[in-house]
Amino acid sequence: MSIRCIILSILLSSCINLQLDSQQTNSILDLPNSSLTVSELLLIIESQTDYNFSYNPQQIPLNKKLKIAGTQNSLKDIIASIEEQSNVSIDINEILKRIVILPPATFNISAFVLDSISGECLIGAMILADHKFIASTNNNGYFNVNLDYNKPLITIYNIGYNQRVYVANPYESDSLIITLIPKLDLNIIITPEKDHLINTNEYIDLGNINNHFGTAGTNDLVQQIKFSPGVSSGAEGQNGFNVRGGGPHQNLILIDDMPIYESSHLGGLSSIFLPSSIKSTRFIKSAFPARYGGRLSSVLDVRLKDGNKNNYSRELSLGLEGITGHIDGPIGTNTSVNLNLRASWFSAIASPFVKAITNVQDLSFRYNDSYSKITHWFTNTSKLSLSAYWGDDLVKTARSEFDDDNIGFQDYNRISWGNRFISLKWDKLLNEKWHLQTNIGRSDYNYRSRGSFNRSYLDMDTIAFNAFDILSISELRNYVANVELDYYSPNTGQYKFGINYTNHSNSPTIIESRTFVNEAEDPVITDTSYVADELALFVQNKFPLSSKVNFTTGIRGSLYTTNESNYFFLEPRLLLSYEHENHQLNFSYSRVSQFIHLLSNPGLGLPSDLWVPSTSNVPPEISNIFSIDYYRKKQNRSFGLSLWYKTFDNIIEYSNPSIIIYSLIINNELYQVEVDNSSWESRISFGKGHAFGFESFAQGTIGSFDLNVNYAYTRTLRVIGSIDGGSAFPYKFDSPHNISAQIKYRVNNHNSLVLNWQFASGTAYTLLDTQRLGTDGEPVLIPSSRNNFRLPDFHHLDIHYRLEKKLKGGRLIYDIGIYNIYNRLNAFYEYLSQDTPQGSPELIKVSIYPILPQFNISYIW
Repeated sequence: MSIRCIILSILLSSCINLQLDSQQTNSILDLPNSSLTVSELLLIIESQTDYNFSYNPQQIPLNKKLKIAGTQNSLKDIIASIEEQSNVSIDINEILKRIVILPPATFNISAFVLDSISGECLIGAMILADHKFIASTNNNGYFNVNLDYNKPLITIYNIGYNQRVYVANPYESDSLIITLIPKLDLNIIITPEKDHLINTNEYIDLGNINNHFGTAGTNDLVQQIKFSPGVSSGAEGQNGFNVRGGGPHQNLILIDDMPIYESSHLGGLSSIFLPSSIKSTRFIKSAFPARYGGRLSSVLDVRLKDGNKNNYSRELSLGLEGITGHIDGPIGTNTSVNLNLRASWFSAIASPFVKAITNVQDLSFRYNDSYSKITHWFTNTSKLSLSAYWGDDLVKTARSEFDDDNIGFQDYNRISWGNRFISLKWDKLLNEKWHLQTNIGRSDYNYRSRGSFNRSYLDMDTIAFNAFDILSISELRNYVANVELDYYSPNTGQYKFGINYTNHSNSPTIIESRTFVNEAEDPVITDTSYVADELALFVQNKFPLSSKVNFTTGIRGSLYTTNESNYFFLEPRLLLSYEHENHQLNFSYSRVSQFIHLLSNPGLGLPSDLWVPSTSNVPPEISNIFSIDYYRKKQNRSFGLSLWYKTFDNIIEYSNPSIIIYSLIINNELYQVEVDNSSWESRISFGKGHAFGFESFAQGTIGSFDLNVNYAYTRTLRVIGSIDGGSAFPYKFDSPHNISAQIKYRVNNHNSLVLNWQFASGTAYTLLDTQRLGTDGEPVLIPSSRNNFRLPDFHHLDIHYRLEKKLKGGRLIYDIGIYNIYNRLNAFYEYLSQDTPQGSPELIKVSIYPILPQFNISYIW
């Protein structure tokens, strides 16, 4: 036989064999039922075909049940089902009739991380694999990651908990529940195993809140935030906080996804947040995720506890500030509740002392907070929760001082404000890759400020009167609906999709008059109510470019509509992060828009702030934010540097420099201010601005001492054509230098001593330092330029001692401290005073918080 014939015969035989093999893989196999284990399927295949299997039984899920479509399937389809449902790879050797089953190179694991005692999900817990940070849990304590098959070990780390090492099973089909044991002794330092773990996911250590106190002496979340680099400690009596050159109104504050407009009580005496009610807190000042929008400076995202699913926990606190109560626990098999209440009695304690050393005849200030949340679990992966908050503040003063000739003055000042919301939220894990979150709710904010002043004086031997009254009202109502989807892709990273809708209603009012108005009289409200709709769509993705580089991108589209105008903005968000051992470097860019503005009085005193909406005449504020951040961590020491730059467009200011200079009118004021009752839209001017800064921080533990030092240099300037001839002037909250330092000495596991020191450059304000004739021929005071003066630098040193005693069935905690230990009389505001027409004006400083004792006792059981 010729060679040509031999080759032809071989080719023909091969074709016939390939055709037979193809026919065999497509042949129909009979199955006893459609639900069989891997082992049962392999035996059926071997009995009905010529194939045999090769595998390592320790690496293959032989007992896993698979779902097969029908009882008659081709070998090819059955093999595909085994591959897909068992997470294995299969190779068929047609010559040897052997099917080789191989374990996968990688596998997926998903789990919920919970507190082992309360059953609360742990938000922001860090997941490590091969000593590297790979993920953190979401708002429901859930994570989904891919692991190397040969390295199935993960470490779960959360601040305040014992870290846990878990060996993942590649063939675990359902989402796991992993519990962490809390460290009840917060004086014990907990650090992850590896030095190079850097936590930059912006979740705040709530255990550290025990080292930060409000003016009244209670643990305070806002004070803890003020010790973050880039956050200004502000000024005496200032509400809220300022972040990287922004104002307090440019911070997005969320409680269970509902917006809050005021976070402080009584000029910063304390914040509205009750630590016992909070599950987690996330604070973001750069690299804003696309899910957040509507503010320019920062995000404070607070999540309330769902409530202990296993047992009741209670806390009762008494102090100079007031009384606080907390209880949470199960109220059914799958339902829990979280209740918190605070009522102040600070006014009853402080009023007698204030009246004794001042000429105030009537003084009242009070506030209260109440949080409630009820959660029901349908399953481990589905829950429904109802959250609510109600808070109110009131400050009222009245003075009257006349001589025998009826010469003197009287004033009345009253300011009240309050937040409230109610929200219904549903969370559902659809499968291992998709997670759904929805919520609807209503959020309200009401603000009312009145300052009324009347002065009598001799004018050519005749008693004359000069009165001035100003009333500011902001009433905001928001209906909110949100839908978010998380998707976990093994190839392209983690995605978040969402849609946010808000219906805004805003009724700003400001009225001035030259009459003295007491508490019983209110003028007719005449300003307009504004209604608008805001719709936002967003998508964000976090994708690892390599083992050292992560790339987070996002885009947010925001549409704001009123009856007369529409505004639409595309807001890209970018974050490039490089991490190597104990170093991390981040580059970020964010474009953000804000549809609500805050008009603040250029001068100081009790505020006359007015929340106003974007309209056809008032466009939204826009900011572009660039930031470079470097972090380094080594054992119990960490260090960070940041450089950032911001631009602002469409910022607004009052045009007339004499508008709303003082709500708390000064004594013996010889000059009146002019009254203007035109609409607020006609009284403002638009402009641009920019801010830039440098930040650094250092933290460390040396023996029993914990040290924390932050420094920030910040400038924020504005340019408005109609003000100061278009020259740049410092923003009201411009504070170039900010320093915070903390030293904590752990006496033992139950006692600690904390020293906190804060410094901030004096904030800018507009002082009436120039006299001119008004429209009626009377002399009035005007400023030489906008924000032409600064308050003296603000600083104070506080000391606190905490003593904890363990009792049968509970714990007793004593907090004893002194605020402003060296009695620095920081300025609340300044004004010019002149006793006689012939005298020289004198700049008078008013301070409200001297050295103050602090005491609080808490019982937890």
